[in-house]
Amino acid sequence: MKKRNHLIRIMATITLCLLFAAPTSQAQTLKVMGWNILSFEGVNNITAFNVQPFVDFIKQENPDIICFNEFETATSRMNLIEKLTEVGRLLGMYPFFGFSYVKGDGYYGNGILSKYPYFNTYSSLIVKPSGTADQRSVEYVDILVPTPEKPEGVVVRIVCTHLDHEGTANARRDQARDVKTKTIKDSDIPTLILGDLNQSPTAAAITAFTADNDYGGACDRVCDNTTTFGNSSKLDYFFSYPGGAWTTVDYRVVKTATGLSGGLTLNQLSDHYPYIGTVRLGN
Repeated sequence: MKKRNHLIRIMATITLCLLFAAPTSQAQTLKVMGWNILSFEGVNNITAFNVQPFVDFIKQENPDIICFNEFETATSRMNLIEKLTEVGRLLGMYPFFGFSYVKGDGYYGNGILSKYPYFNTYSSLIVKPSGTADQRSVEYVDILVPTPEKPEGVVVRIVCTHLDHEGTANARRDQARDVKTKTIKDSDIPTLILGDLNQSPTAAAITAFTADNDYGGACDRVCDNTTTFGNSSKLDYFFSYPGGAWTTVDYRVVKTATGLSGGLTLNQLSDHYPYIGTVRLGN
């Protein structure tokens, strides 16, 4: 517990220092990347926690926001390095780590990086129904995004989550409902939700997000059905909220890239491919 509290204090200090910087973008569009990065270990441990090839790819795409899943950090096999701060420093982005559970002598959860400083953050464990394997969590950061109409900035919420890989479809549906309850229920803040939901496009967890129900209003799907878990399954999703508040400018799953350190390919970095959507607030 002392180590975890110390880690949180370090990250908070770094974040407060970074807040003196200002984002350079004045556009009302946001380019957002989601990526289950397999703890930076690489497929068959090929990267061995070296973040540089991941950073190489991210720099090529230059997103405004990144949501990471399967984020392990500060373990002894990583030489106790806090990986989100390391990646944030290399990219010049603000880090926020969301704790899901203790892993070895470190931590496991989700990570958010943002070019925009955030003024409000949230992290919570989500329900763990019977039959699920791991404790999961949901995080969000609230940022101010300048628009032509409001150069002082519009509040935008970025949500990152990861549903469990085991248990029934209804178990993941209940987790999706809990995510909505904790992030958008009774909220009118324009919100973007990304994460590895471990379900196919027709599953109950996915329709829970797009339905107007007791857990929150209907979300629009930014993503299409292109596979993200190798070439076999669609598991990673991108939603916007409220319905009709955002316009999708572009969406794609990236499966090939050049110029990565060590000559590596994207399918060597992780068993999931990164997905990127550019969205505009309003029509």
